[in-house]
Amino acid sequence: MSVPQEALTVLHALALGIVAFTIARGCGRLVSLLRQPAVIGEVAAGLLLAPLLLQVLGGDAFARVVPDDALDRLHVLAQVGLALFLVGLVHELRSAGTGQGARSAGWVVAGALVPPAATGLLVLAWLSASPGGGARGDASTAALALYLVVAFSITAVPVLARILTDRGEAATPEGRLSMTAAIIVDAVGWTLLAVALVLHGADTVGFGAAAAVLVLGPVAASVLRRLLSADAVSGLCRRSPRTAAVLVAAAAAAAGMGAEHGGLTLPLGAALVALAIPAGPWLRPVAAVGRAGLVGVPLFFVVSGITLAEAATGTTAWDLVVVATLAAVAGKVGGGYLGARLGGRTPVSSLRVGILLNTRGLTELIVLNIGFTAGIITAPVFAALTVMAVVTTVLTGPLLDALDRHVRRRGEPPPAAADRPVPAGAPPAPARGTGPLRTAGASTTPKDTDEH
Repeated sequence: MSVPQEALTVLHALALGIVAFTIARGCGRLVSLLRQPAVIGEVAAGLLLAPLLLQVLGGDAFARVVPDDALDRLHVLAQVGLALFLVGLVHELRSAGTGQGARSAGWVVAGALVPPAATGLLVLAWLSASPGGGARGDASTAALALYLVVAFSITAVPVLARILTDRGEAATPEGRLSMTAAIIVDAVGWTLLAVALVLHGADTVGFGAAAAVLVLGPVAASVLRRLLSADAVSGLCRRSPRTAAVLVAAAAAAAGMGAEHGGLTLPLGAALVALAIPAGPWLRPVAAVGRAGLVGVPLFFVVSGITLAEAATGTTAWDLVVVATLAAVAGKVGGGYLGARLGGRTPVSSLRVGILLNTRGLTELIVLNIGFTAGIITAPVFAALTVMAVVTTVLTGPLLDALDRHVRRRGEPPPAAADRPVPAGAPPAPARGTGPLRTAGASTTPKDTDEH
């Protein structure tokens, strides 16, 4: 492609991005009027925009309006925005800590992974026992079992992050625990997905690449953290915070897309960068990166929805929809609750963690699209699990509101209400509170020292 053609493609992508961002934010504000998190409207825009345009314009006209080259550039822009937002969020959560330590986080991870995995196996048994077995397909039992374990265990980190931000709950203990567990389960899930593809014969190198990222990533993060903690490097950060922010943004984008290229997922790469950056003088540059990335999150949802628009769904088996949705809710909410209780949280706090972990969103839909394209799941299973992903995500806001009403009726304040910050994008306070999710004087703001 020549330079003029590349320039036109980039301009086309930017124009599409502005339109997509405007539609997504508009849907988010509309949904907010219904007391739903704005991210639900943004996800809905992502899911519905492309199918609607395909229906109105037709395939040929849609391809001219949204050409593949421009969509590829738009996808990169959306990925960069998501990586920047997540590195700011995860860095702040790590700096503040979970309030319960590794024991509590470990139990929540186990609860978010093991019971949902068991429900996936139960759904496999139900599919195998169904008359005719047509919905099950002809995938091997090992590949399908491992795939369903992933499908029922995954939590959508980008959607969860936005829900926590919209509700001002990212700095609460429940928000930190749920995000920590979601990122870890996400990493495990994408590794298991690579194994399922290998077992199905669809990918012979994915597992090795994913394993390499998981092993080498934390080692590299630890080495980089020691380097950035040195007095000389910290001094440079204090003197040139803007330069530090640019370097953090570049590292987040590169690591996120590198992890995705290695067979895992972008949030894991962004999380590794966040773990590699100490606190102290790095707090403000990383917070600025997180606020800048917030603009790209709605764009990510729309672009992801467009990439899923042409996936066939076939005939919807409504009995499978009911079974899958009930199993998914029971596994995630129940598992998250059990894990948080074993980790020392109160019953109300534990239930809040379980509800948050039940958020699946577009991450689940991407997993489903991979499984359907590879031939591991059939069209009826794809359709049923798509409905399950949407329903479980939409339930998050109403269930949290119902829990808050229950707590208020008992005469108690919502958990950590005094620590809830303003939504992301608020102007940074002159005092403490540098993160993208903070407000002035918030008691959860970490000290400007590297205590971890």
